[in-house]
Amino acid sequence: MSPFDAPALRVRFYVGTDMIGGGKVAFLRLLSDHGSVSAAAEAMGVTETRALFFLDTLQACFREPLWTGSGDARDVTPTGQALIAKFAETEAALRAEAGPFLAWLSAEQPERG
Repeated sequence: MSPFDAPALRVRFYVGTDMIGGGKVAFLRLLSDHGSVSAAAEAMGVTETRALFFLDTLQACFREPLWTGSGDARDVTPTGQALIAKFAETEAALRAEAGPFLAWLSAEQPERG
């Protein structure tokens, strides 16, 4: 089943010219779990170049560092952990609020075959 088979909600927050979304936050969570950019990139199925882009654009949205370390080894900071938790909480609340609308949209979709 494709994520495009039914109406869905994708959460993104724009901060200046940068964006915080589920993919970048998921990568930060994997970085927290694995402790290295290469391992987190492999777990997500993205290149290290893409992973570093995620980190750079996320960091541009914050005063405080989201991680410490350099090279491949990284530790997610308390600010980074707070971002992971607050994004998950907000996303869950938005999904709950959007549930009736998404159900209505699903019911109104044409048959696909």
